[in-house]
Amino acid sequence: MQVGDLTKQDASVQLPVPFIGSFNRDNTVADGTQAVTGVGFTPSYVLFFSATAPVSVSGTIGFATATTGRSFFSNHANSADTFNLDDDSPLRTVNVAATTNEGDLTSMDADGFTITWTKVGAPTGTTLCRFMAVK
Repeated sequence: MQVGDLTKQDASVQLPVPFIGSFNRDNTVADGTQAVTGVGFTPSYVLFFSATAPVSVSGTIGFATATTGRSFFSNHANSADTFNLDDDSPLRTVNVAATTNEGDLTSMDADGFTITWTKVGAPTGTTLCRFMAVK
């Protein structure tokens, strides 16, 4: 969903046009890459919001540039009612203690971006991702 041009009233400055979209990741599949396309431009950064279904015990708010990823995520499965910061991955699910699926933004592409997923243990469910890519 392209959100239209955002322009100051005097039209002197045109702000970046964000693209809002979504994708899912089956947490049971092997490590690997996932290309997210249809954005229409090469993003300069991406904001992520994710949760795990069917029963969400994990949620993440994260961001990434071509070189940096950070997130704030629910660590409830490891320690009830706690949250943690991740200085590497913009996407992280925690299903049960020591069972995670991490997504790192590994490239900004001409029509979107690529996420590289790494599993620890045997995570279950599906990571439901919403994102806002900014040019």
